[in-house]
Amino acid sequence: MKKNHLQASVEDFERVIEEGQRIFQSGEPLGQALAILFAMKSAYAIRACLWKWNSEQSEALETGLHSSRLAPQGLPTLSSVRTAAPKLISAESKSRAEILLLFEEAGVADLCPAPNEQLLTMELVGRRLSGQALQVPLVELALFAVETGDIAGAKKYVAEARELAPTGWESHNLYALEGLFAFRDGSVPEAVRALDKSIAVCLVDEYALLNCQVRAPNLALAQDFLEHGDATTVVTYLSQCMDVWQSLRRQIGELIGLIKGGETVDLQASEFALALSRFSYRLQMQSVQARCLQEWTGPPSLTTFRMSSYEIETARKDLAEDCERYISERVKHSIQYLDEEEPEL
Repeated sequence: MKKNHLQASVEDFERVIEEGQRIFQSGEPLGQALAILFAMKSAYAIRACLWKWNSEQSEALETGLHSSRLAPQGLPTLSSVRTAAPKLISAESKSRAEILLLFEEAGVADLCPAPNEQLLTMELVGRRLSGQALQVPLVELALFAVETGDIAGAKKYVAEARELAPTGWESHNLYALEGLFAFRDGSVPEAVRALDKSIAVCLVDEYALLNCQVRAPNLALAQDFLEHGDATTVVTYLSQCMDVWQSLRRQIGELIGLIKGGETVDLQASEFALALSRFSYRLQMQSVQARCLQEWTGPPSLTTFRMSSYEIETARKDLAEDCERYISERVKHSIQYLDEEEPEL
């Protein structure tokens, strides 16, 4: 039996806080800012779930939320979130006062300012990053702005992120978003070109390919095409996605089959898209990405030629093995360090 969206959102919020607390213990400011950013996104998802059930309840919830708060500096405790989680999962049957108390208990209230302040507050948190690493929160802010209908805000973040010459998954998303803007402005050919570019940037070299494979494809523009009856463009795009997200070929192929069969499909609700889009997972991936960007001192990309698909895949496998060995060594080092620091009883 599939979990409902509220239950999935609450459970993911718990995992975000758990991962965030681990990051806070490391004392790394970059990771801490991203932990707060994703905790805010996750808390907002819980609030959005409750809005969907009852429009009158949602209006009441909005009036009960905090306004003019400063950007959060920390996270709620994991114990408080775990205590409140079961009650949040069944919150659709509760009164406005009970829900607001649960928001306070779980720390959702501290992470969710009044709706008209949510994006700005998240931006304040995201701008705690700087340099090349800033492109990570800028892309996340652009995605959130689109999800909440703030296209003007999304365009602002996309334009600023472009100035940082992003590659890989960040570039994939920027092209997809630019295509979305073009599509909604009536420029369908430009939107189609943007879809093609969003895949091409993933296939530049092994670094770009691996960078994209571990994170979710952007399906928002494809969904717009699908809802406007252009199944051909969507099938072409999904077929291209199979060249990048090779481990998801079966799932993507099933979507293509449903579309060709005339079925109504919600691409962004597909299981693989949801799995790779969980905020707890994205927090882990984006923390690594931001750290790499912060430490990188060379040009955005050293590749000046297009590699063949075979060359890219071979190099990607070698790179993935190197990464796995590196991560394994880092984990062993961390365990050894913790063992050495463990106080004697």
